[in-house]
Amino acid sequence: MSQRLATLDDLDAIFAIDDDTLALFASAVGRAGNTIVHVEHGLPVGFAALGTVDGAPYLDQLSVRRVVMGRGIGGALLASAIARAGAASSSCRKRTGAPRCARSSRTNARRFRAPTNAS
Repeated sequence: MSQRLATLDDLDAIFAIDDDTLALFASAVGRAGNTIVHVEHGLPVGFAALGTVDGAPYLDQLSVRRVVMGRGIGGALLASAIARAGAASSSCRKRTGAPRCARSSRTNARRFRAPTNAS
């Protein structure tokens, strides 16, 4: 096994991999409260797919249509995802009485964190 940075020659393979996982993603979207959709003029233009690993919330995917990029939709979706993650963590604490929900070092990289303003 090996890894390398993708090139333009890899695009067809990357799209095929993405298509291959679409059915799995479609089943996840069907679960209640799992995906936030940003709607403009009645049409979805972006989404944030949420999940849990070891009891902790994580952001699985965030996508925005190119025609509406640069208008703050991604940031708004991320803010909503962070808010939902905070609510889920609070719910876990109430349910279990634990000071924080289950954590795993392997999932820390994907755990929700509020962005910091670097000046």
